[in-house]
Amino acid sequence: MIRIDKIRIEQFRGIRELTLSLNGQNFAACGPNGTGKSGIVDAIEFALTGNVSRLAGAGTGGLSVKSHGPHVDSRSKPEAASVTLDVTIPALGNKKAQIRRTVKSASAPEITPADKDVLATFESVNLHP
Repeated sequence: MIRIDKIRIEQFRGIRELTLSLNGQNFAACGPNGTGKSGIVDAIEFALTGNVSRLAGAGTGGLSVKSHGPHVDSRSKPEAASVTLDVTIPALGNKKAQIRRTVKSASAPEITPADKDVLATFESVNLHP
């Protein structure tokens, strides 16, 4: 298990730039349709797994994160579309870590610190988001 301390979303889906300081607490997003609520959830899933499950499966017409992940104004610059999570890992003595993914390199997240316990934690979350 991890606790999200902060999320930074840049040029991802319908969100140009957003930073939320969650401090490991639960949060709720409310607002009118089209204001980015689902985009926040998509961003968290993308940071942890490299995918957005809403873009896969029957009825999606072959959508992909690479083509539909970047903000509409940044489609030609997938490297600009990124999500960064600062997290706390309670099972590792409340160790702090960070994972960052870009749409351009979705399968290669930047994880710090890159020690084996932190990497194993993120791999576990990736397998069971």
